[in-house]
Amino acid sequence: MTLFGKIARNTWEIGENDVILLRKLAKICRRYLIITENTYIEASKVKKVEKLLGENTKFLIFQKLPDTAKGITSEILEECVVAGFGSVFDAKFEISAEEISENIELLSQVNGQWAYVIIKDSCVTLLRDPIGICPLFYRIKNNFILFGSERKFLAEKSDIHNVNALNPRSIVTINLNNFKSKIGDNPVKIDFSEKRKKFVENELRILKNLSILLEDAVRIRGEKKVAILFSGGIDSSLLAFLCERLDIAYSLYTAGLPDSADVKFVEKIQNNFSESPQILEVSLKDVENAAVDVVRLIEESDVVKVEVAIPAYLCLKKVKENIVFSGIGTEELFAGYERHLQPRWQNVHNACVKGMLNIWMRDLYRDFVISSNFCKELRMPYLDKRLVEYSLKIHPKLRIGSKKDKKKLILRKLAIKLGLPKEIAFRAKKAAQYGSGVSKALKKICKEKGAKYRKELLEAIWKGLSEDLLK
Repeated sequence: MTLFGKIARNTWEIGENDVILLRKLAKICRRYLIITENTYIEASKVKKVEKLLGENTKFLIFQKLPDTAKGITSEILEECVVAGFGSVFDAKFEISAEEISENIELLSQVNGQWAYVIIKDSCVTLLRDPIGICPLFYRIKNNFILFGSERKFLAEKSDIHNVNALNPRSIVTINLNNFKSKIGDNPVKIDFSEKRKKFVENELRILKNLSILLEDAVRIRGEKKVAILFSGGIDSSLLAFLCERLDIAYSLYTAGLPDSADVKFVEKIQNNFSESPQILEVSLKDVENAAVDVVRLIEESDVVKVEVAIPAYLCLKKVKENIVFSGIGTEELFAGYERHLQPRWQNVHNACVKGMLNIWMRDLYRDFVISSNFCKELRMPYLDKRLVEYSLKIHPKLRIGSKKDKKKLILRKLAIKLGLPKEIAFRAKKAAQYGSGVSKALKKICKEKGAKYRKELLEAIWKGLSEDLLK
């Protein structure tokens, strides 16, 4: 999915830079839709679009439309324009663009991942799903408003960090008469239980409810055939197990160095699934090439972000399916990190909530741009709205045990209850960069390149890419 828009105070003429950007965007899109004041243009060649854009144009909205997107509408109405991207997964609920333009709070009833731009009454309104799965950036400069799903589309030269990221819990309104912006609370809310002091403690009831919610989250996202980013850990294994249980066709993809922990474990457990995992054994050169592309895509050189992204990048490069399942979200919901080993239960819960509130900055944008690069729609069943709200009500003592191997305890118990082998359900967590061997590989690459640290290597890659990226 990709979204880009440009709105003028009065009128503007399509410039050379706009045409170049349109061509660049079109190259990464399978299908796309271009919206101007009075018309939609669905085109296979940007040249057709250029002929239809004149000097009276006030705004231009470019959208990539993946074949899998559903339930999100873009419409030119009598008095406004509504442009949305993402997917709604609750098939029982439909909401029109006109209804959204009249009452944004209706989006509270939507279970999905989405972002909207609404042009109405001389104002532009930007909002996104409150977890922050679909990204949205904006920038006000001179007589233009720019917005988009990727930061680099809005930047010029070296000012990439001057582009504003929309916080998922905020809504931005920009007055087209004076171009002043106002930030308020997003009327579409999720209960993250920030101030919760009393928790649900009945384990049998919790396991029953989690089973219902997680099965439904997988079912409504699992139309057609899906690919699963598969490490052999509890998160991805449970998704694969549920796909089998729900008769959803799936493929498993694992990437790692030949001697890595993930590759060895997946080879060991593969007979537990009806579909044999496609194990991609990668070389140091594969990791090096992937690192360069990942830095370009996520627009930064943070060591952890790059290393975590590389195994997913290598899998997505081979994935044939259009819909891809990711197991992200369980660490925050069910206390899966070392930082959750706290002496007080309230501190455990607070750490989980903080992780969920920040997941859009730390993880979701990274995963979005990488999957979009391969024209794939990434779906995250564990970030289902109902599942998130319920999971954060569970008492922390049920989410994490007293030993290090008991992180995400209630999820592991659920996996056992549903029939997943104990060997898989209680496999100790190994972060993606370590389980795949990517972190170790980058250290070897550093030695070959004469870099002392991985940070030094990735910063050099970013420095070399940044000028070309921002031209």
